[in-house]
Amino acid sequence: MDELPFDIKALTFFFEQLWMHTSDPFWICRPVGDDFELVMANAAARKVDERQVPGGTVRSIIGYGPESEPLISGYYECMRTGRSVTFEQRPVLNGSERLFETLLVPVKDESGAISHIWGTARDLTRFLVAQKALLNLNEQLETKIRQRTTELEEANRRLYELSATDALTGLANRRRFDDVMREEWLRAVRAGAPLSLIMLDLDHFKKYNDHCGHQEGDECLRRIAEVLQANARRPGDLAARYGGEEFCLILPDTARSGARDIAERVRLCVEEMALPHPLSTHGIVTVSLGTATLSPGPADNPSSLLSMADRALYLAKSEGRNCVRQAAFQDI
Repeated sequence: MDELPFDIKALTFFFEQLWMHTSDPFWICRPVGDDFELVMANAAARKVDERQVPGGTVRSIIGYGPESEPLISGYYECMRTGRSVTFEQRPVLNGSERLFETLLVPVKDESGAISHIWGTARDLTRFLVAQKALLNLNEQLETKIRQRTTELEEANRRLYELSATDALTGLANRRRFDDVMREEWLRAVRAGAPLSLIMLDLDHFKKYNDHCGHQEGDECLRRIAEVLQANARRPGDLAARYGGEEFCLILPDTARSGARDIAERVRLCVEEMALPHPLSTHGIVTVSLGTATLSPGPADNPSSLLSMADRALYLAKSEGRNCVRQAAFQDI
């Protein structure tokens, strides 16, 4: 055996001082059946857990719950391998979770059998507290990010609505109309379903504006918009201001007869409002409407439906106004 760098007496004194004055828990156990009896424990060990009294066993001190498993498993591994083991423990002491890095070292007798196991533990609870604080900070940060993301999405949605809404009437504007027209056209192509369009124009609106003033003209446009919006009853229907005194209704999955019925209902609703129009042949504000319906194919494009509805509208205006006309060419 190699000669020790200092004598046993000095070494014993050194370990006695370490045992008594260190802030780290130290203890010594001996195997008893399938348990381990506590032989000695320093003051630091008793301070951590006052149950660590010599004569008690590991099981009697820490019980049989999940908290005890790392320590018991460590003892068994130490006995099985005959080597020291290091592991983490997270016991709950005095109502608070603690974190220890535990070291168990086997002590063998002259025959090589393990007679005792001594252990020590470093208290790393401050790191656990810091870790929990960091996790809590991350959760708060993630919550704020989710909140800001939601707010940003909502702001973007409102911004899009503003950019896609006609300021005067509150209906979809031309930009939104074009977007939805393309979307519904492609959907109709995929589904092989009919797509209908109604175009509406106020009769003699320039005369109304000139005679009644632009303020009354704006109010008239808003009232017409209300009628259109009320008749865009299904989720996919879209009422839009196409430009000036022209309006449109996009009607997905609507056949020719359905489009005519809706157009006639709009015409009657405007007529029944009976808004005075001194320069109109009818004496009230009226509208002319043209409808068109297609079951579009891959080779078609939305402009064909727009052209058909526009020609039907022109026909309604040329045949006396305050009426509904349908495009002559239909494929359903």
